[in-house]
Formats: sequence, C-alpha cells, structure tokens
Amino acid sequence: MRVINIYKILDSNLSMKKSQGEIFGIALLFVIIIIGIIIYGQIKASNPDEPADLIYKGKYGILAETTLDTLLKTSTGCVVERNRDRIIDLVSYCQENSFFADADPEIYCEGSFFQVAGDYPSCSTVVNIINETLENLFNSSDSALGHILYNFSISVPSAPNTKLGTISVDNFNSISITGGGNLNSKNYYRYGFKKAPSGLRSLPTANRNVDFELYLFYK
Repeated sequence: MRVINIYKILDSNLSMKKSQGEIFGIALLFVIIIIGIIIYGQIKASNPDEPADLIYKGKYGILAETTLDTLLKTSTGCVVERNRDRIIDLVSYCQENSFFADADPEIYCEGSFFQVAGDYPSCSTVVNIINETLENLFNSSDSALGHILYNFSISVPSAPNTKLGTISVDNFNSISITGGGNLNSKNYYRYGFKKAPSGLRSLPTANRNVDFELYLFYK
C-alpha cells in the first residue's frame, strides 16, 4: 500500500514531530476557544445594552466557529503523506479513496488516539476521532467549558450515498428531558433550546466537495 510505504520511510524525528503535533493541535483548540471568549467579552463590554439573547447567540456562535476551524486542523496520528495528518487530510484521503468503492480505505495510524499502532479504516476512524475530541471538549466532567450540547455534521451534498455522504455526531442523549422524549436537531426548540451555527466549511477534494458544520445548543 502506497501510504504505508511512505510511512515506513519516515525517520524517528518525524514520529516525534507528529506526536508533538497532536499535542499542539489539542492545545491550539483550547487557545483559540479562549481567544473567542475574550472577543465575546469585548463585544459584550462595547454593547452593554444588547439584548441577552443576542449576547448568548454571539458567545456560542464564536465558540462554534473557532472550535470547528481548529478541530479540522487537529492532528490525527494518521499520516496521509509527509506533513499531512490533520482531520481535514484524513477526510480528504477517505473521500478520494472510497468514492468509487464500497470499502473503507485503510491507513497507518498511531499516537494518542490509538491504543495500538496499525492499519485503521480511514473513514470510520476520522469520525471516531472527531467524536472523541468533541466529547472531551463539551461533554466531559474535566472540561473547562462545562456541558454543552452539540451537533457536528459531515456531508457530501452532491453524493449523499457515499462513505462520507451524511454523517452526524452529537451528544443529545447526554441529557434527560423532563416528561420523557428524545432531544434532536429537529425538535430542540420544543425543549427551550436555541442553536448557534459555526457557519459552513467546505473542503474541495478530487471527488466532490465535503461540507462541515457545527451547531452548539444553549438556553
């Protein structure tokens, strides 16, 4: 496999840099979120009479936008080729190598996201990494941000039946609704939630564009 051969010629220095890149990517996520919150504070200070709803929407909108932009640049530990191991690189690899096939193309991965180094299916692996990252950020007792509901989507609008055609990652099942019922991206307003969008991000690949979007839900 071409990718594995490329990986095998990487020296130990590159492996060290890749591990450092993973740590840097996660740290960068928190730094950018903090910057976003600071910006929100400045906006609020300059508009003290702004309605509370607009303030909350601005706060969560900034958080959603900065989180998505940094998430896509986070290192995965899966080397597509030299200096390309970010989430967007792995998504691109998955899309380009699975578009005309039913199989999930494998790629060599190691690092903090993997207990055992080896070959992993690229499409399902990148979704798992995204899910784990968002879970740790918005749904972990150790998170400085606290518990925040989110819905992250990957879509290929022009080819919805492909491997990355329509994928949704969320933590709606992490809360209990009074009186029963299941919260989702369609009925959130019934339970008093509002949503803040990150805005659409589009990744051009050799086989159609892949779109990303993150929504945060708040009361």
